[in-house]
Amino acid sequence: MEKLEFAERDAREMAKTLLDPDICGFDEVIQLINKGKEEVSQTIEKVFKNAKQNDEVLIYYSGHGKPSYKFDLCLLFKDTDPESLLATSLKFDYINECKEQSACKRLVIILDCCYSGTAGMRGNYLEEMLSSYSGSGTVLLTSTGETGSNIAKEDRELKHGVFTSYLLKGLKDWAADDNDDGIITVDDLYKYTFNETKAKGLQRPQKKGSYEGEMILGRNIPKIKHKELEEKNERLMKYLSTAPPYVLYISLTILQKMYEDPSTLDPMELNIKPHLESLLDSKIEVENYIKIVEYQEKIQKKKVAEQKPEEIQGKEKEKREETGREALDVKKVEEKERKYKEEEKVRREQEEQEKLRKQMEEAERKKIEGAKKVQVPSPPSKKPEDSSGKKLIFLAILLILIVALILILHPDKNPPVLNVSSDRDFFNGSFSFTMAPKELLSLQLQISNEGDGNLDWKASSDEKWITLDPKSGTNAGTLNITVDTENLEPGEYEGKITINSEGGTKQLPVKLVVRDLSELPILALSPDPHSLSFNLSKGKSDSKELQITNEGGGILNWNVSEHETWIKLSQESGTDTGTVTVTVDTDDLSPGKEYDGTITITSNESSEECTVHLNVLPPSDVSDGNPKLKVDPDPSFEFKLIKGESESKEFKISNEGEGTLEWDVSADKEWIILKPEKGTNSETVTVTIDTDDLDEGKHEGIITINSSGGVKKGTITLEVLTASPSKITTTPQEVPVAEFSANVTSGTAPLMVLFTDTGTGGEPASWYWEFGDGIDSKHAQTATHTFTKPGTYTVTLTVTNEAGSDTEKKSEYITVTALDPPEAEFTANVTSGTAPLVVLFTDTSTGGEPTSWYWDFGDGIDSKHETNATHTFTNPGSYFVTLTVTNEAGTSTSRPVEIVVS
Repeated sequence: MEKLEFAERDAREMAKTLLDPDICGFDEVIQLINKGKEEVSQTIEKVFKNAKQNDEVLIYYSGHGKPSYKFDLCLLFKDTDPESLLATSLKFDYINECKEQSACKRLVIILDCCYSGTAGMRGNYLEEMLSSYSGSGTVLLTSTGETGSNIAKEDRELKHGVFTSYLLKGLKDWAADDNDDGIITVDDLYKYTFNETKAKGLQRPQKKGSYEGEMILGRNIPKIKHKELEEKNERLMKYLSTAPPYVLYISLTILQKMYEDPSTLDPMELNIKPHLESLLDSKIEVENYIKIVEYQEKIQKKKVAEQKPEEIQGKEKEKREETGREALDVKKVEEKERKYKEEEKVRREQEEQEKLRKQMEEAERKKIEGAKKVQVPSPPSKKPEDSSGKKLIFLAILLILIVALILILHPDKNPPVLNVSSDRDFFNGSFSFTMAPKELLSLQLQISNEGDGNLDWKASSDEKWITLDPKSGTNAGTLNITVDTENLEPGEYEGKITINSEGGTKQLPVKLVVRDLSELPILALSPDPHSLSFNLSKGKSDSKELQITNEGGGILNWNVSEHETWIKLSQESGTDTGTVTVTVDTDDLSPGKEYDGTITITSNESSEECTVHLNVLPPSDVSDGNPKLKVDPDPSFEFKLIKGESESKEFKISNEGEGTLEWDVSADKEWIILKPEKGTNSETVTVTIDTDDLDEGKHEGIITINSSGGVKKGTITLEVLTASPSKITTTPQEVPVAEFSANVTSGTAPLMVLFTDTGTGGEPASWYWEFGDGIDSKHAQTATHTFTKPGTYTVTLTVTNEAGSDTEKKSEYITVTALDPPEAEFTANVTSGTAPLVVLFTDTSTGGEPTSWYWDFGDGIDSKHETNATHTFTNPGSYFVTLTVTNEAGTSTSRPVEIVVS
């Protein structure tokens, strides 16, 4: 097959485009460039195996395509042999078979193939090969040209395959977005490439298969946001068509800033913003929204009037008007502003006239009532007209005008207005927490008065697990809130915080979820410590295994990824238990250097890391590349035992060569017990002799160690006695005297005690131990026993030989106390700093000794099995860290420690 000049360039550029978050934004892109058929096949199968139901999979191929003798399309790779096409190429139907066994429901396949190896075939042979392709949930895009022609595949001017060139142009330049909606679907991309290639007479793209709905390949986020802004602007114009023009102006300005730069929102706009969002989501009535904006505008005007001179007010108004003209149609804004000014002027004049009229009427009424009180009857005689009444009316009118002038210059103060805020990102008028049992959480609310006068407020909660301090105050103040799960069982709880004041009432719902730690999955990883080490020469590879298990409850879903290209993993995800084979490859590494990598395993609640160390041996240290067996000491042992006794000895197997040493051990006699019987590389083997079924006399057996690095044998020589050697030389036999001691006589459960026979007299032939807890032991001169429950125990030893027996009984000899539950406590070396912030947490728990530790760092990345923990907080924010410690007596969770990262 002729080499394709741009196939590799096509694949790399397509991978870059698919991974670009501003174009396609695929979560993961796997590149298989110049790989063999087996690696490609295994990778495709693994992708479909790990794919979930809602995942979208896209497979792009750039290279040679060739039909089999049955007209099956075969994709060719670097190790393909055209003479053995079926064995060394990837049949196209293999992809569909993998998908049918997968949960994945949406697949796109793009084939940019060169068919130059099919000279002599009919021009429409590809259509025949794919004519029956109709896999549900799958869409195939491919391109055909004149068979036997490389021109149909590549173009030197484009520096790409023709088909791929227009695919990339359609995505990267958004040329395929024909309806300008910021979204490119598979259909959009197909239509664009079809029209472009057809117009130039180069190729004829095809599209086969179907799926439900649309599969989106490209998203133009700025354009999508612009469309959303236009749509919301139109809705606002409709909603607020009858509102005062300045309400629409303010609302459109806020909306524009929300999409362009939310940081430019001023305090008034920030107060209105959540209500505007509720209006657009139809969660608030238009009338209520208008009242909110009018009130906020009133407060803003008052603040500006109090703080700034008139000239600055005019400049700020001009600036706001200019900003509005940029966001809206200028003519509409100016017209509405003019109408608004005229309406506002008429409204204010009417209000002032109405207020003055009412004041004059009230003064006139009071004047008449006062005149009635002082009126004295007089004879009806005609007297000259008294001008005092006119003077009184004139004075009353003058007084009213003065009062009206004072009211105009000094209007009544606004009433107090309650405002509640928090610096926590999660506060939006309510709280929602997820906490562990016996956990404590503290936070603060800021109470302020956005109106005038005094704001006397009182705070209360309807649940005991919510405590408030202080419970009342005047004007501005801080309300401390504490949520305590000390007496709560795992489950969901709801409460409410109510703040009453003369300036309004705020009710803040509180939702709490107390986690059941026993139901949480716990990720466990072995080997422990979590590290793997390799010593290899260049060009060699080796493998070791990681065991992943769930030591908690529930279902553990885990994912594993490598951070270095020279580390390969056999499995990337799983549920509960799993084995991951870790393979290191030295092909691309330099001899005489050491390399370190990290494997990260993440799960529902936590993550673990395994370090990988690779030493690429320098040329002088390189052996023949094969493992070499070493056994130390020599596995030939001698034993002399009394019938019924047993004894053990050990030898160590290790690898003095390279690669992996696989070995197994065996014995030709049943009375020779070997553990373990097989293994890899270095390990200790225990040889145990069992004399229960053997006769007196000498016995011999052979141990054989077979391995990939050689064979080693050892001889086992055993002499079985019917009595102890001391008996043979003791004449006459003495009665043994029973005596014993213990390494400890008190402690907490479970308590392990070693008992040692210290008797005198004749040599015992048998021993019988009674530990006082119903679990006895015999045939052991030295006994180890574990007392699992609290209590006081009497221990008895009886020793026997042919001359007789003797017993020693020690009453209340062992005292076992109950294990105290731990009390979780810890310290942090720092509690604040800038990101990334590295914090060392030290366990200072009291009470019983913990057997396990679980650290919750508050950022979704937890840790377990670490007495002390070091954690890096990579993002700014406030994090509440807790430590849960456990032993057989119980579990305790610490009070949270807040870490503030700026």
